[in-house]
Amino acid sequence: MRDSESVTSPVGSFWFHRETIERDPMRIYEPAARRAHRDDYSERQVLFDLLEILEREPSVGAVASQVRAIHAVVARWALVHGATVSLWECGYAAVRATARHPFGGIAVIECLADRQQHVETLVYHWIDDWSNVTRRSWRAQLRAASATDLQQTLDHALRLLLDRPSAGEYEDSPPYTHGKWVDNDREYWAAFQILR
Repeated sequence: MRDSESVTSPVGSFWFHRETIERDPMRIYEPAARRAHRDDYSERQVLFDLLEILEREPSVGAVASQVRAIHAVVARWALVHGATVSLWECGYAAVRATARHPFGGIAVIECLADRQQHVETLVYHWIDDWSNVTRRSWRAQLRAASATDLQQTLDHALRLLLDRPSAGEYEDSPPYTHGKWVDNDREYWAAFQILR
């Protein structure tokens, strides 16, 4: 590949094709935002500079602005309910509130921005049974018309999580972690507060 066909960050850890940024800058923004919002990523400032430049594109700026508006609401809500907030998980334009579920397992409320300014809210509860290599999970989907309606949606999501659906509504699947990573995974999830 010729150098003129790609762009590399000054530290060399992030690169992309010129064609991609010209065709769909969100495809560059999303993974860059995910890395930039990780506390353990050493080259965050370079990526924040890139994000600032990409946000000059109106469609990217609109989504980034919506994520910030969602974050403001979710962060206030999470502080009251013991959840940890993360941004741009899995490279999606999303704000995620995560906590340990009081009945065991993990509770997640994930608020996804979209280009129409709606907020899709996904509610998850899962319990990993490491001895049987099984994850029992439940999921619901809610929708807020905008970030301003999100407070009510978060409260509704909390009620759904704490009411706990019947056992028949949970599905079995393998956990995402296997073998030597199980202890790391247990330690990671144990660090979260209990949802209240």
